Amino acid sequence: MILSLFLSLILNPISIENQFIQIRVNPGPYEEARFGLDTTQGNPEEPNDDGKKLIYGAKMPWSSFAIIKIDEKTFIFGGPSRSDRKNSFANLPTGKKISEPYIEDEKIISIWEFSGVEISQILSFEKGYSTNLKDAMGISYIAKSTDEKEHSVGITLILDTMLGENDGAPLRAEGAQGLIESEICFEKSELPEFWQAWDTEDQATIKAEGRLKIKNKENPRKLVLANWGKLAKTNWDIECQPGASFVRDGEFEDEKDTAVAIIWDSIIVNNKTQEFHTTYGIADAPAPPECKPLSAYISGKPFEIGSNEEKSFFGNWTTDKDYPVQPKEATLKVYSDDGLKVINPEKAINLQEYPNGYHSFKIFNPGINKNNATYTLKIESPEGFECTTTNKVKISKPANLEMKLMQKPTISSISGIRHDPTKFYASLTIENSGESNSEKGSIEIQTSQKLSISSDLKIDFDSIPPKGKKTFSWLVSIAPESSGSASLNWILNHKNEERTSKKIEFDIPSLNQHMRIKSIQRNFSNSLVTAVKMKPFSTFWGQWELPGKCLFAGNGGIEKHGYTVETKCHENIVEVLISGNGDELPPLVGLFRVFHSGNHEKNWNRIKNCININKTSECQTLEEIWE
Repeated sequence: MILSLFLSLILNPISIENQFIQIRVNPGPYEEARFGLDTTQGNPEEPNDDGKKLIYGAKMPWSSFAIIKIDEKTFIFGGPSRSDRKNSFANLPTGKKISEPYIEDEKIISIWEFSGVEISQILSFEKGYSTNLKDAMGISYIAKSTDEKEHSVGITLILDTMLGENDGAPLRAEGAQGLIESEICFEKSELPEFWQAWDTEDQATIKAEGRLKIKNKENPRKLVLANWGKLAKTNWDIECQPGASFVRDGEFEDEKDTAVAIIWDSIIVNNKTQEFHTTYGIADAPAPPECKPLSAYISGKPFEIGSNEEKSFFGNWTTDKDYPVQPKEATLKVYSDDGLKVINPEKAINLQEYPNGYHSFKIFNPGINKNNATYTLKIESPEGFECTTTNKVKISKPANLEMKLMQKPTISSISGIRHDPTKFYASLTIENSGESNSEKGSIEIQTSQKLSISSDLKIDFDSIPPKGKKTFSWLVSIAPESSGSASLNWILNHKNEERTSKKIEFDIPSLNQHMRIKSIQRNFSNSLVTAVKMKPFSTFWGQWELPGKCLFAGNGGIEKHGYTVETKCHENIVEVLISGNGDELPPLVGLFRVFHSGNHEKNWNRIKNCININKTSECQTLEEIWE
């Protein structure tokens, strides 16, 4: 244990960095997979935020981590805590390590297994929502079942915010009035789109931003802003105490230590993966306009907005306390001359109570047909003081789903006995040529009666990203009696039941005869039942290998209709010979039942079968298919 502790002190973290941020991950053995985040250059427009912390952590990060709940059991992701930590993380157990942290494609990946569920922690560079630069850390937990059972999986992510040297970094969030100075919780119904942490209350040089509502991702159930000591001791349920201090409980604690808990509801996970995702990184940090005594500026601003999409941002204000005239009240408003709609566009401000602060606004794009649009934030007081600032947003082209059809199948006939192929895959690819994520939708296949599909005809799909594509396949069977024109028709449903369809048509050649065989498993006795459908033919001969000794073989019950039937047992082989004049005999189905001494749960093997339809000695192989 002493050696492990020593190694944890001298090893270096695993890290990736770009010109904006550095992501660091603890390699273990203690506190493995916990992570930290620092700036490198940070915001290119802010020279004073270079090389600063955004998440608390010494050389080896340890205080930001995930709690995993599998069914009714709770674990901590990664390695166990060091024994000298003041906070013990409620002594949560760890899982089974599948992979040590490793770097792949500018991502740091750690994989652990917990009670039949494999979870991958993936930390990566992502574009910031308000900067459009790769200055945010994407935090993903991807879960899948490893034991072929369904499991309930929930995640609580704890981020120990630290902006520069300020471990009690001031926090902001949509729905809060002013600076958040004590514990606050947001349930799912009031969950903010984003939250921020600053190094100082105003005139900040280091600003960070976390995003919660990310399109086509599972939204968290709850956001808790509290002191780190409380969150670090949680097992799973976090009791919300609005107004509780950001100062940690403890004998030597007297300073604020802010932290954030992001909680996702438990969802069902099977062999299909489920993802929990959020981002945390640099917020845009423009300097306030030089307006006196009131200034207004935008932060958390959207860089682009799609059609019928809603985005949030902060409208900030500051006052110059040294100005000779101090306004007591003001109005903060947002408007757009380019057609963007502002939801609740005005906010009355009591400047005596909140001389500096912020208010969250929402803008909506009703479908503007242009490349860019602007919106303006304005603050004005009854005395006539005012200040405005304008932000330009890119209008994303809406998603455009295009259907790419498979090549038309070519069906031929082999000696007039069977089709070639008898089965084929009907494939369709959907591509998104737009600039926005598509809505969820479904693709449905329709076939003519001459074709059959055993799987679901309708397949639901999640959002398709810009330039992305998804391919869907169905196994199509051709009925032996089918001939003539056939078709496949695909229907694409998305955008609130908007329907698009595409179709291909092809020909199926007719067959000269319609004889088919089908072996049937009967579990109630040691028997093999084979159905043979005749029309027309001269002879049929077949052999099957049984899982035990052949005891008795019936004649199928068709001799009375003029057919000549001979069945023979040869040890574990049964042989069936049928002959007759196909021009005179009716089409029938014979059921040949064979009793044997083997295990009825084991399969038998069809060794060979052949048919002669032209009254010659030529034997043509017949596949085991049925209409």
